[in-house]
Amino acid sequence: MSWNATRSVAIALICAIAVMSAAHAAESEDRSPHRVPRVSSPIRVDGILDEPVWDEALELSLDYEVRPGENIPPPVETEVLFAYDDSHLYVAYRCHDPDPSRICARVCDRDRLWDDDWVALVLDTFNDQRRNFLLVCNPLGVQADNIEVTGGVA
Repeated sequence: MSWNATRSVAIALICAIAVMSAAHAAESEDRSPHRVPRVSSPIRVDGILDEPVWDEALELSLDYEVRPGENIPPPVETEVLFAYDDSHLYVAYRCHDPDPSRICARVCDRDRLWDDDWVALVLDTFNDQRRNFLLVCNPLGVQADNIEVTGGVA
């Protein structure tokens, strides 16, 4: 991997963490950056977090929800895990729902999951707080993505 590609991954990781912890940082005096570990063990992308590498990942709690509430404390506990290697950024979520029967998810067309439960990753790769990449997934693996810009969607 070239230096520029490695640098881009590192910047994306830093920005992702900065965006995801922005609400917590705004309420806290501690604004120290988080270090995302570089891993060398293989990760199988299958939704099962049983590889030892996940024990090395940076783990952060998600302390707010944006839908249906707007930046309010979430009703269930959720953690996000980050790791990277030479070519991939790995992000995983642990969503602890005390009543899984109430999880709303359906198999549907890509980008049509907004009525479901979902998690999202926001990457501000330009570090300008004006443009970001939004990556979303529901519990069944249906995906959505978007490029968001200040004042609307690109």
